[in-house]
Amino acid sequence: MTIASPGQVPRLWRALDAIDRWRERRGRGALDRAGRAVDPKDDGEAVDLRLDLAGRSAEVSVETWRLRVAGDERYGLDAAPLGPLATADGMLRVLVTSAGIGCASLVAEATAPLDRGSPAADLDAALWKGARLVAYAVRDLARGALVRRPLPPLAPAAPPRACVIAGALPRVVAAGLSHKAHDISTRREWAIGVRRKRWRTLRERAGDGWRILRAPPGTSWADPFLARHAGHRYLFFEEIDPTRRGSIRCGELNDDLSLGPTRPIALGGGGHLSYPYVFSNDGQMYLVPETAARRTVELWRAIDPPWRWELEATLLSDVRAADSTLIHHDGRWWLFTAIAAPHATDREELSVFWSDGLDGPWQPHDGDPVITDARWARPAGRPFVDAGRLIRPAQDCSLSYGRRIVLREVEVLTTSDYRERTIGTIGPEWARGSIAAHTFDHDDALEVLDGRWVRRDAAFRFPRRAWRRSGTRAGSGVVRS
Repeated sequence: MTIASPGQVPRLWRALDAIDRWRERRGRGALDRAGRAVDPKDDGEAVDLRLDLAGRSAEVSVETWRLRVAGDERYGLDAAPLGPLATADGMLRVLVTSAGIGCASLVAEATAPLDRGSPAADLDAALWKGARLVAYAVRDLARGALVRRPLPPLAPAAPPRACVIAGALPRVVAAGLSHKAHDISTRREWAIGVRRKRWRTLRERAGDGWRILRAPPGTSWADPFLARHAGHRYLFFEEIDPTRRGSIRCGELNDDLSLGPTRPIALGGGGHLSYPYVFSNDGQMYLVPETAARRTVELWRAIDPPWRWELEATLLSDVRAADSTLIHHDGRWWLFTAIAAPHATDREELSVFWSDGLDGPWQPHDGDPVITDARWARPAGRPFVDAGRLIRPAQDCSLSYGRRIVLREVEVLTTSDYRERTIGTIGPEWARGSIAAHTFDHDDALEVLDGRWVRRDAAFRFPRRAWRRSGTRAGSGVVRS
């Protein structure tokens, strides 16, 4: 394998990048490593794959992979040094393409999450993700599992024009000021919707009749999960305090869908807790909370359901894993979780582990991570079977965190292969005023969903525009399948 190094990054882009990093108080990024050549010695071995990260090599005698970045033209990322493409939907895509004698194809493609108003952070995300995509593709090529797709039309890579880079500066400054002003003048509040389930399959699902459960002032409620015990229905959820630290709480749902008194669930160890994935197996209630702050994935067993718990097993250690979700399928236990790769967030990649028993040992999937796309990587609730199909709810974090839920049909799930496809979405319009659809769960009688609302701070609110709180809201969120 040989590597062609990136060309020199234009000085004007470096100046824009430096200004943006200073504004965002960010440290060194991926661009600081650009331009460093890697020149392996000629050891006489035949070259079977060439990585051309500059997009300038004309050699086609061997297969050549190139990295392309599709940028967000609103922030000037179409002027990035690797010859990116401007996308109409504002997403940030990374492509690994293959060229050679009769082998032009798309080797890998992924979507990276966008930071709000920071091209430096956006470009860093794309470059680091590109490096990981190349590594994953080489691994799949070596194990004979690389899937090649037709190559989409791509404009030739070209050095960025100085006028385009200079024109991006006002947009960067304006976006940063707008972002900071918005943060100062508003507050974000998560709340939970609950309603009676009136559908048997997703095609019958409609979007009205939600009762919104709101947290006490200064806090938020998110990540709802349903559980039943001794004829009672309980709601587990995350409570977020004013410092944005999460804890797990539980309360009984009444017949009118109101929530009774809630109590904290003590899980020891301290740190941020969220995503209380509760489930039953052989008559026993279990809980897998998100414990990324402890760098573990933990399995807890109820000793006095649903209030008292004891640690049953540590399923994974030394990982920063988010929203871990377990299911039993085809005779095995499967663990879906979003693990943060180096220089990445926990919203970009889905890892799968499997085990013959609930308490392990857990083995990683041969193709781990099985998903490398921020549009549908991170879990968004309990997987379920619909009309004979295994459906995995996933978060779309491409433009913002928890923007909507994407319902993915798992078509193939084995220890060496994984494939899924999108069959529908649940958008933020599920409740009036919501800007997100984040976590979804349901049982035979109820369904729950959480969303996010933006409230203008009282100090910045016009006198005649007081917010009217309501216990029940109707929305129009519809699943499209």
